[in-house]
Amino acid sequence: MQALVFKGTGEMAAESRPCPEPRADEVLVRVAAAGICGSELTSFTGHSTRRPPGRIFGHELAGVVEALGSAAPKELLGERVAVNPLHPCGRCEQCRSGRSNVCPERVLLGMQVDGGFAELVAVPYTGLTALGSLDELAGAMAEPIANAVHVAALLPATLGRHVAVLGAGAIGLSVVAVLRVAGAARITAVDPVRARRQAALASGAHAALAPDDGGLEGMLFDHVVDAAGTSGSRGTAIERCDAGGCVVLLGLHSAVSELAVNAAVAKELRLQCSYAYTQADFDAALELLRAGAVPYGHWITERPLDDGQAAFQTLVERPDEATKIVLRPPGA
Repeated sequence: MQALVFKGTGEMAAESRPCPEPRADEVLVRVAAAGICGSELTSFTGHSTRRPPGRIFGHELAGVVEALGSAAPKELLGERVAVNPLHPCGRCEQCRSGRSNVCPERVLLGMQVDGGFAELVAVPYTGLTALGSLDELAGAMAEPIANAVHVAALLPATLGRHVAVLGAGAIGLSVVAVLRVAGAARITAVDPVRARRQAALASGAHAALAPDDGGLEGMLFDHVVDAAGTSGSRGTAIERCDAGGCVVLLGLHSAVSELAVNAAVAKELRLQCSYAYTQADFDAALELLRAGAVPYGHWITERPLDDGQAAFQTLVERPDEATKIVLRPPGA
């Protein structure tokens, strides 16, 4: 089969790989669409070393079940599915208490095991949800939108509040759209890229500003979601959050940041971290997609899988040209 393989910093290569064999509790999915995540870009640029060279990336995916492991339900064969790529152990204290997203033994497709930037991928059948009326592109968007659903659940009193979202990449845009559904009275997106600010407005933001826009001077928000994850954006989140508000730290760009903690204490802010999502969040994301409540088509660019190197370079070097790229394997 054809696969897009991470060779090391700055290099992705289309290669021929053996077709995976599903284990007893797995199925083989023929991938129809797989999105490039911002966390994968940090591996591509060398900012993160969590994904080793030789790994097939891809954890935002949908496709068709082509083969079954011995324990997989027979009715799954031929089903069009969205794939939840995050697989917790189900046994630890975190899993038993409903925090499966922070299971210390969790396995993510494309990180600990090969993922969906390939024609075929083996996945646990328990992570599959039938697409029904949704197409595969929507199915691939369920994962980033699930992250946004998790953020909305963590924020206190979203209804009627003014919320800032720092960063209008795919996750930031998903947060904007979900917060609109959750009843935020006003959403202000902040991003340096003009095309992404326009995408934020189309996603439901009431205003979209550049970080150096004078209109931000002195402006305070009830809550701030940092979807960029840089040291600068984290500092801005604390600075722009009003007293008693909540700052959600979501982005993972900078591993270490120096923060104005005294300022946060003086304003009695709630500093809330958000990581990934639970199965309930993933299910909610699919329901929002089925209801047409989360617009996404305007910020999607589709490219063939063998164009993966150029796709990664575009997202890193020329973010004004594409906000989200979804790769399509041969025949998809």
